[in-house]
Amino acid sequence: MFSMTRSSVLLACGLFLASSAFAAQHTYPGAMCVKANESSSNKGTAKVDNNAQLLNSSATNDLTVVCPVVGPYNDLSGTPPENKAEVFVHDAHFDEDVCCSARANNVGVVHFGPQVCTSGTDTRYKTLQMTTPSIGFTFTSRYFLCTIPETYLGNRSSIHLYRY
Repeated sequence: MFSMTRSSVLLACGLFLASSAFAAQHTYPGAMCVKANESSSNKGTAKVDNNAQLLNSSATNDLTVVCPVVGPYNDLSGTPPENKAEVFVHDAHFDEDVCCSARANNVGVVHFGPQVCTSGTDTRYKTLQMTTPSIGFTFTSRYFLCTIPETYLGNRSSIHLYRY
């Protein structure tokens, strides 16, 4: 007959809670995203509103941003299905979409998840569900790369928040 002592029950509970906390998602405001300055063609205007959303205020140019992620992932375990990576956006442009991809940089070698875009114009927020790249190495940083279209008839597209 199997019998557990109080200390073994506490240890088992502690291990369960530690593994659950490790797999928990973190949510970040769109204001955490920063303009990517890789090329002179990224002339969009990043603005942050009082709701911590990042908006493109340019009437003539798209905006490309990098949205950093801090854990919770184990680079050696791949991406478990319960770890969702999502970007919540508002697409206010009639012809262009908000597009994002999940990325991982392992000491200069960048792995890309597929790009996911909104479709159509809608006044509601949309959820872009990302497929995250799996990397079997440590020393990996993770982030989203997103493009936000220019304003359309005075309406600004935005990144409301994102989670990993």
